[in-house]
Amino acid sequence: MSQIVEFYKGANVLVTGVTGFLGIAVVEKLLRTCPDVGNIYCLLRPKRNKDVATRLEEVKKCKVGITR
Repeated sequence: MSQIVEFYKGANVLVTGVTGFLGIAVVEKLLRTCPDVGNIYCLLRPKRNKDVATRLEEVKKCKVGITR
């Protein structure tokens, strides 16, 4: 087991900027490589006439790492 996987085992993580490129990549990497991570808290804010719920749905629909 790598040191990173061991570090995040059971850990709760707060990710800010989750609607951006790096935020999405960080969440995806945590979910893919650290199966025993605790809770991942995502901080979102309303922006450009979109409320938080709408922005969250956009992030959930994002497909990372899929190539065609």
